[in-house]
Amino acid sequence: MDKKIIDVQDQHRTNPKSLIPGGHVVSTVNRDGLVLRYDKIKNTEAYIAHISRIDDTLVKIYVDGVLTWEKQ
Repeated sequence: MDKKIIDVQDQHRTNPKSLIPGGHVVSTVNRDGLVLRYDKIKNTEAYIAHISRIDDTLVKIYVDGVLTWEKQ
């Protein structure tokens, strides 16, 4: 299965801090293999806690290319 990777553009971001340069790249992987990459994430712990709670399709989350969260 080929992975589809989407770099989420600024116009689709909800946190104003995500428009400020700097921070980390967080990549979410869902069970179908879709990868969404978000750059300029300032508080990765809060982001991971939030996104993993609201999206039950997620299976992995990477921060700057390092596996940081995996569905149990």
